[in-house]
Parts: sequence; structure tokens; C-alpha cells
Amino acid sequence: MTRIKHVSDTHGKFPRLIGNFDIVVHTGDFCPNFVYGVDTEAYHQEMWLNTKIAEIEEWTLNKPLYFVLGNHDYISPAVFEATLRKHGIEAYDLTEKIVSHNNLTFYGFPYVPPINGKYAYELNAEQMADRIDAMVAVANVTYIDVIAAHCPPAGCLDYCFNQHKRFGNSGLSTGLDYKFSKDMLPSALLVGHIHTSHGVTMRNGVLVSNAATSQYTLEL
Repeated sequence: MTRIKHVSDTHGKFPRLIGNFDIVVHTGDFCPNFVYGVDTEAYHQEMWLNTKIAEIEEWTLNKPLYFVLGNHDYISPAVFEATLRKHGIEAYDLTEKIVSHNNLTFYGFPYVPPINGKYAYELNAEQMADRIDAMVAVANVTYIDVIAAHCPPAGCLDYCFNQHKRFGNSGLSTGLDYKFSKDMLPSALLVGHIHTSHGVTMRNGVLVSNAATSQYTLEL
């Protein structure tokens, strides 16, 4: 068993991680925001990250950090990973690729449905379908144990109580239900994004964990 500490939507904070775990998986919105705009946000987030190395080391208890970024993260995942690794933190970018830990395989999917055009990783329905199809093409050949996605699938841990509306990714739901081979469905889907719907549930045989502003320990 690998004990995964799943966290998400920390927005620049480092809440104490409770209990025993082997690795940390963060599913997006790691950084704080300064001013909107891809260029300025990316710069300020990179500068911020460089000042938080000691806190991140202490926060993760020096355990490996696997991550996918979210719509509030404008820093590129490559820069995020390289910055942490430069300072000795064992960080792994999962974005649209398979990364292994012991006998578990991970794949990252940061994309979210349209919000207002000002956020990172927003895709329209056609663009989202293309990215889902790219993931399915990989997953139907090489088994993925854990998909780390920022946005939950539509209808599952995606209800925003403040706005009385669901904000899940219908493209992801369609992919899981109709495009993945049934024998290649992941064991777990780790998500965030919707702060008011954090929790753990089962969806068609797949464990779904939404750790937005929360944390869960999962054994896989």
C-alpha cells in the first residue's frame, strides 16, 4: 500500500498535514494570486515560490510531492517543478504524462471548463474533448492507477453551494463513462476546484477524492 496525502486549493497556504503518509499529491491552486494576467501572475508566483522553499520542505515532511496545477496557477508546471527540484525538493509534474511511484502510475489533467477567460487552463468544449481524447489514448494502452485532475467530473463533488450550481467537467465525465475501456478505468480520481464539495465518494467503481481546502489520506 502507498499512503497518499491528497490536498488541493491551498492558495499559497500550508495547512499542517495530519497523520502518516508516503507521498503528497496536490491537485491545483497551489499558489496565491497577485494580479490577473498570464505574464504578470507567472512572474510573481515564481518569485513567491522561491521564498517558500523552507516552508514547503517542512510542510511535506520531505516526502515526494506530485502535483498538477489549477486555474489559479499561472506559473508553468515545468518552472514549478524545476524551482522545487533546484532546492532539493522531490517534486513531480504530472501534467498530461504518466509518472510512476513504486507500483502506482499517475496522470495529471489540469484543465477546467470556461470561467471568464482570465484563468489558467480554461478550455472550451471542443478543446476539452481533444485533451480528454489524448488522455484516453494513453490510458487505454497503459494502465493509470490515479488521475490527478483539478476539476471534478460533472455531477460528482462539484456543487458550489454559494452559487447553487454545479461546475464539474462534463468532458471528463464523458471520457470516464464512454471513452475509457471498462477494464482500464483508474482506481482513483483526485480532484479539487470546488471548495464547498470536498469529500470522498465512489463513482462507477472509481474512488473520487475532492480535497479542495481539505486533506485526505488514501491507501492505494
